[in-house]
This record gives sequence, C-alpha cells and structure tokens, in this order.
Amino acid sequence: MASKINTKIASGLTAFSSISACGVILIAALVWIGYVFAIPELKSLINGATAMNPATALCFLLAGVSVLSLHSANARVRQVGLVFACVVGSVGIIKFFSYLWGLPVYFDRVLFASQLDVVVLGYRNEIAPNTALNFFFAGLGLWPLHRQKSEHLAQVLSAVTV
Repeated sequence: MASKINTKIASGLTAFSSISACGVILIAALVWIGYVFAIPELKSLINGATAMNPATALCFLLAGVSVLSLHSANARVRQVGLVFACVVGSVGIIKFFSYLWGLPVYFDRVLFASQLDVVVLGYRNEIAPNTALNFFFAGLGLWPLHRQKSEHLAQVLSAVTV
C-alpha cells in the first residue's frame, strides 16, 4: 500500500515538474518572440512592466529544458540538460560577481542590443543581481540531479532559489 502511494506521489511530482518546466519554456519563448518581432507586450508579459532581458529569457529556456531532460531515459539528452544547467549557473555567477566587484561584464546586452539601448529610470536592461544569483543556485541545484547524486543538496539549493 505504501509503495502504491509513493509511486503515485512520485508520478504526480514528475508531472508537476514537467508542466512547470514547460510553463517556463513557454514564457521564455514568448519573450524571445517579443524581441524577434519587436512586440513590447511580449517582452514584459505585464503591461507597463520592465521588459525581461533576452539573456534572462534564454537562461530560463535552458533551465526549463534542463529540468525536462531529467525525465529522459536517453543519456545524451541528460548530458545536454547538464550542460544547460552549467550554462545557467555560470551566467548567474559571472553576472552576480560583475555586480559585486563592479566589473563591466555586459554579455547580457549583446542579444538584441539595439532594443536594449533604452535607459529606463537611469538603468539599462540587464540581468538583475537577484536573478543572477538565483540562476547560479538553480544551475547548481540541477547539477546533482543530473549527476544522480545527493538529492538533498539539490533540494536545499532549490529552496534557496525560491
């Protein structure tokens, strides 16, 4: 009986993570469509809000695909997911330390640069420091899941990200 319940809970959580990852991918894709076709409403998804940086959207897309790859039996797909998790974590830590140390690291201004030249309230559209730190923890949290090691570490890092 307990085994049936655990299996049911596990399959429910797997479905939840897949649906959540698909939602993240969908939002990131809508933001990218907004930049490609210059549709301001899709860049921010909330009327009047600051547009999401395209590098942020790309990191969300990679993180979503990384989560989906966890459910694949194909080792190559899981390896791609691990690489995506490492990219997300690396982007996050590099951008966070650029803020911390005042270094001019602007890789997040390269994609759709002409649309990012607009200065709003004295700030350029960049990956925010809190977003950068969360990308680092998200990438770090996905790493042990892809390596099939310490799920407890992944849970702690996920909780920090939330």
